[in-house]
Parts: sequence; C-alpha cells; structure tokens
Amino acid sequence: MATNRGVELILEAMYPNSMQHIQQLIMDAEVCAKAYRKRSLFGRDKFEPAVHQFMATLARCVVALAVDGHVNDLDDTESGVDALNEALLMFEDAYGNWPIAFMFWRDYYVQVKSKAARDS
Repeated sequence: MATNRGVELILEAMYPNSMQHIQQLIMDAEVCAKAYRKRSLFGRDKFEPAVHQFMATLARCVVALAVDGHVNDLDDTESGVDALNEALLMFEDAYGNWPIAFMFWRDYYVQVKSKAARDS
C-alpha cells in the first residue's frame, strides 16, 4: 500500500507545524514495535532507547499540535494524547504502509487511556 498523496496534501494543510513530527512519531513507533523484547549482541535491551525516542517525539508532536491549534492546554496530557490520536487516525489513511507502527500507537493509546481512567 503506497502513500495516499491526496490525503497527505490535506494533512499538510491541517497540520502545517505538526506534520514532520507526526511522521517521525510513526517511524519511532515502528522502531519500538520491532525492538520489543529484543536484545543486542551484548544483552542490552533494544526497546528502552527506542521508547525513550518515541516519548521525546510524542512530546514534540503535542507541542506542535498546540501551535497548530489542535491542543488548547499543554498541561492536560490526556487532551494532547487525544488530539494526537485523532491526527494519527487520519495519518493512517495517508500512510497505510506502516501497519506495525499504527498498531503500536493504538496499543500505547489504549494503555494511556486505561491508566487515566484508573487514576480518575
């Protein structure tokens, strides 16, 4: 499945500042999914640095979404993650050739939402 250029153009208009960060988040999610439960030759966990990079990119995405006007309060983590999830649902239509990355994101999103529900 190739990139849907029509949807990509719409996303570029909707997310002018967030576009590159969300694309990076998709790539980081792919790396995380592939590194899960993997060890290097010397026994180092491959998932830990991958998830740190994913979280750093996620933070940049939420800030960029705020600049684009999709997030109102940067202190409200749940609304930032919700806005990012809405964006990623649309990005999945444009970049259908990253199914593992989007699956990783969905799993991450479900964990965040369930933790928020438990904490409330």
